[in-house]
Amino acid sequence: MASAPLVADAEPIERVGVVVSLTVNVSDEQARVIADELAEALTQELRVDVISGAETERRLPPNGIDDDCVAKAGCLKDLGVRLEAQQLLMLVVLRVGTSLQVDPTWVDAPSGRTLPRDAIRILPDQDRLEVFRAAAPRLLPEVARREAVAVEPPTPPTGVDGETTVAVIPHERSDELLPVYVAGGIAGALLVGGVAFGLAASSDQGSLEDDMCDRVACDPSRVDAMENKALAADVLYAGALVSAGVAVVLYFVMPELEDAPAVSVEPTEGGARATWGVRF
Repeated sequence: MASAPLVADAEPIERVGVVVSLTVNVSDEQARVIADELAEALTQELRVDVISGAETERRLPPNGIDDDCVAKAGCLKDLGVRLEAQQLLMLVVLRVGTSLQVDPTWVDAPSGRTLPRDAIRILPDQDRLEVFRAAAPRLLPEVARREAVAVEPPTPPTGVDGETTVAVIPHERSDELLPVYVAGGIAGALLVGGVAFGLAASSDQGSLEDDMCDRVACDPSRVDAMENKALAADVLYAGALVSAGVAVVLYFVMPELEDAPAVSVEPTEGGARATWGVRF
């Protein structure tokens, strides 16, 4: 599909400030980049003027803002004045496993009125800018969209025989199956050990039978050695069975990244509230 470049239209009628209010497992630099990408997506999709990232931080108080600023109307009004913005998007940015989540709260700066917006979930193989562009109308539903005009897609490259060639980029799986591999490797190692001890115990038993130890007294240490090897084989077989079972359970039960537990963090008076949901 062809992308649709934007054409210049009317001057933006709203100024929006994008502010990162809280981060979890995300560095300040990463949060700054994410805020700038969201600002870029908003300006591409909507008729707005957006301030974000380093420019936003330059206008904040020297010590930044309180984590619970989104719950204080006075703090939000002050932010609106500092950023010269009529609307604010307060962001909670957190990393959940290998995916990224942005929890935005819309703010009417002059009144301090707030409304939570739907969380934006970004998977490792997704383009963040495209995800933000798709979410832009939901973040600011009352803002007019920019006009766009579609262009013809670029001509695909052709091979030496004139036939169209398509580059196929293989999808690289993440390390989400690492626990499965580890459990499977342990199961294999235990199985090999069990077979080795089992064969040794069987050999000792055959030697004892050849010496008719079932009829005459033999060296007790030989019997003990055979029994210890048999016991070790049983223990290793049991461990291999358990490890193999764990590997199977992890492979079939472990949720895909799209079904990862939903995490939400939102500021509250005097702190923040985190919720985590998991599906069985």
